[in-house]
Amino acid sequence: TTRSGRASIPPELFMEQVYAVLDDSDAVEDYELQREAEDPIAFAATGSDPDTLHYNAAMKAHDSEDFKVAMIKEANDHTTRLHWALWEKQNVPAGHKILSAIWAFKRKRRIDTRAVYKHKARINVHGGQQTYGVNYWETFSPVVNWFSIRLTLVLSLVYQWKTRQIDFVLAFPQADVECELYMELPRGLIFEGCHRDTHCLKLLKNLYGQKQAGRVWHEYLVEGLIERHFKQSVVDNCVFYKGSTMLLVYVDDAIICGPSSKVIDEIIASLKEDYDVTDEGEIDDYLGVNVSCPTEDTIELRQPHLIQQILDEVGMLPQSKTKDKAASSSTILRRDLDGAPFREKWDYRRIIGKLKFLEKSTRPEIAYAVHQCARFANNTRESHANDVKYLCRYLLGTKDEGLILRPDPSKSFEVHVDCDFAGNWVKEDAMNDPSTAKSRTGYVTSYQGCPITWASKLQTEVVLSTTESEYVGLSESLRIAIVLMNLLKEMKEHGVELPTTKPTVYCKLFEDNAGAIHIAKSPKMRPRTRHINQKYHHFREWVKSGLIDILAIDTEEQPADLLTKPLSVASFVKHRKRVMGW
Repeated sequence: TTRSGRASIPPELFMEQVYAVLDDSDAVEDYELQREAEDPIAFAATGSDPDTLHYNAAMKAHDSEDFKVAMIKEANDHTTRLHWALWEKQNVPAGHKILSAIWAFKRKRRIDTRAVYKHKARINVHGGQQTYGVNYWETFSPVVNWFSIRLTLVLSLVYQWKTRQIDFVLAFPQADVECELYMELPRGLIFEGCHRDTHCLKLLKNLYGQKQAGRVWHEYLVEGLIERHFKQSVVDNCVFYKGSTMLLVYVDDAIICGPSSKVIDEIIASLKEDYDVTDEGEIDDYLGVNVSCPTEDTIELRQPHLIQQILDEVGMLPQSKTKDKAASSSTILRRDLDGAPFREKWDYRRIIGKLKFLEKSTRPEIAYAVHQCARFANNTRESHANDVKYLCRYLLGTKDEGLILRPDPSKSFEVHVDCDFAGNWVKEDAMNDPSTAKSRTGYVTSYQGCPITWASKLQTEVVLSTTESEYVGLSESLRIAIVLMNLLKEMKEHGVELPTTKPTVYCKLFEDNAGAIHIAKSPKMRPRTRHINQKYHHFREWVKSGLIDILAIDTEEQPADLLTKPLSVASFVKHRKRVMGW
């Protein structure tokens, strides 16, 4: 709109150019989503949750009285622990903004029964009102990787280690505040002798909601662990060693694993000297995943509650017809620009976010289906929604299944990798969607026969042959395998007893393309392969030294096929049994 009030209509040619740019951004969005999916735990916080409420919703809820009790407890905990001090606003130094106080409410449920066992209220600082360089600087804080968690669980089975889960109560405020911060009095509470117009709170401890709160807490925890003679891993910054005992930390939830219950008890007692810690006993529910031990040599990871949440949101009824596989093998999902528009009541992006978290946590067999659907989150059509519902029908029939970890001590690291050369190629979409020319990599990295990490993703460059596609996938899969091998070596160096008949960790990588195997083993470059970027040769020294052995495997026996293309029911079930254990 101009200053005179006249509405300006952009030229038609200009708008065509704008739409062309938007179409291009849709085409490359799959790479943005792919990068986000590299950290599966982050997806746990995305999407709508009826049990997570803001202030007004909580006060109108049927269980509002329970939330009010939780509010009083939260305020009393902060006050008695001297996390803040009442402060007159007139005494706030010039230039210091008084930040808003935000309430967050949560109904905590049992993962298996979904029964509410706790009403939680948390006071947060409005971090969005902070100013960089004034009241915050660095914000990054690491969390433990899922591959470290799974590897530790497998080792606990193999060597009959003891495990314990601990929780740091009100973790962030256990650390001192990084700089001077002031916060408004929280809504719904009365502070005797004070009023919101004249008083505020000066923060003495690291309250939740700050941009740097996680980082400040992590540094405080690391400092305390080092004082207790823990040694921090250089492979995963949230793994700590103390002799043959390991501690894995995800913010305020931690797992202790080692050969002796007595040592674990001593560690917990030592932590309680300076930290407010609760002993949660054996691992049961961790990071939204139900952990169970149906037998002494088996651990099962399941998320039936998350699957049910997805099904309810999509509107899938219990009596709905189920599917025997995750994706239809009759068609390849495409952009479908001329197809019917998306008219579902559910939010496509939110469902995709939850499906990604499910896939990355406990359900690798749905990786291909989820990532194919995720490519079209920007410009969703009815055909894309139908594929999501197809996947949901499969989940409906397998809701109570999960990832079964049953170690085979005769095996070490194994990587099964496969690529689908230009498998998304659709002639009609080629001009509008360059990603149809890209190949898909799928791999499963396992230790002692148990899946530790996996991926199904488009390659970032266009390759010119099946051989090149397979070689690029081989390189990508070994990046994480080498990290895992280093982590295991590090465990041994720090005193974790890992008896083995071999002096070094040995990795087998199963590849079904002879050309890719030949390039990996031979440094000779030919006219058709010399253009391959140097970044894809990073693992050759490992192959040369014998630490990684690349072996051929029959295509029909390649379980990574599950992650690269839609399969028939027979092939899907066959590979699922090998990867999932059921």
